[in-house]
Amino acid sequence: DINPKHIKFCNLKQSEDYRLAVNLRRSWYIECLLPNAKLLTTLDLSNSGGKMYTINTEYMEEILLNCVQLKEANFTGQITDVEFFANNLTPKIEKLNISWNHGFNDKQIVPLVKRCKNITELDLNGCDLDSDRFHINPENPKENQKCLIAISENLSQNLVKLQLPDHSLLYHEFIMSLPKLRYLWTIPHANE
Repeated sequence: DINPKHIKFCNLKQSEDYRLAVNLRRSWYIECLLPNAKLLTTLDLSNSGGKMYTINTEYMEEILLNCVQLKEANFTGQITDVEFFANNLTPKIEKLNISWNHGFNDKQIVPLVKRCKNITELDLNGCDLDSDRFHINPENPKENQKCLIAISENLSQNLVKLQLPDHSLLYHEFIMSLPKLRYLWTIPHANE
């Protein structure tokens, strides 16, 4: 039996032992995942609210290169190399959540949706889409909507659910170009 008088309480989150345990646990988790990765169809590696540690780039690359049958994936707050991700995610993906991965912009989203045309659900909340959206050309106001145009052109026949960042400027034509779209979310600004 353990005598409660001999138990020492400490703040594990700040201790070196805790960081080592988390790294070992994460390493073990990834090592267990990879042997079966080629069969995996659903994967949730979300880091919602920063509660989980970010998966390092090397592990993420292994996951992307090996999980070739993924249909559903949640990578919320986990992607550090957005270029690699956009060019190596399996084109079989149907439901994708890449919310709160800063660094995603039109340079990654456009090729991603061109490669992954089976996407039915896409969550881009918190991404940096169309970073030049405020430099509007008065003769062609949609010029800076590269992500939305790519989504419209490549996912128009499949997309059912779409969540966009709060800064997205939507046009009637964009919404009309997605005949299967049933759910559209944009998060309003706090002061609206």
